[in-house]
Amino acid sequence: MENLTITEAAAALNTTPTAILMLLRRNELTGVEVDGTWRITSESLQCIRAARQGDGPLVECRSSCASKAGGCASCGTAAE
Repeated sequence: MENLTITEAAAALNTTPTAILMLLRRNELTGVEVDGTWRITSESLQCIRAARQGDGPLVECRSSCASKAGGCASCGTAAE
């Protein structure tokens, strides 16, 4: 089983590193933090990819970040 960095996982799921961190925090992705660097299991990515429906955002924004200055853009929107 291959482990990926946050950046690699974000690229694999066509999302942002912030979205990957949110998925890890919500236990929707499996990973381990070693010396301050997260490694996400490829099996975990396959599971979330299989469960994903349609072309909607991978992570639903819970904080309305897009309406705040800067926005995290993890929900597919950006602040104007």
